[in-house]
Amino acid sequence: MLTYRCLHGTAPPYLMDSCTLTVEVTGRQHLRSATQWKLVVPRYRLNSFGRRHFSLAGPSTWNSLPDSLRDPELSLDTFKRQLKTLHFCGILMTKCIKRIRDLIECALYKFTLYFTHYYTVSRKK
Repeated sequence: MLTYRCLHGTAPPYLMDSCTLTVEVTGRQHLRSATQWKLVVPRYRLNSFGRRHFSLAGPSTWNSLPDSLRDPELSLDTFKRQLKTLHFCGILMTKCIKRIRDLIECALYKFTLYFTHYYTVSRKK
């Protein structure tokens, strides 16, 4: 949300300085990322704090969003709604995948029990 506000000029200036569009950097205007409204992600040295700093985390997170969410024409309300939908779809998908994995593990366990029982009974005859 802060990155969106930075790009639309409604965030504090010290945060807006951390968000630079690729198209605004000399020598990068012709890159594919310049036409996709992506931000420049600065290099960092410290793994402990560097990744969490807004100047790195904001552009990285923004660039990971789908193209439809990075559309400069989106209003704040539309952006919020689509971002929330994307977030909940991701959570729902994760839960579905976990449930499917649990069902497969259960089925494999039951198959193993059945096969082991059938094999031991048939060997005794």
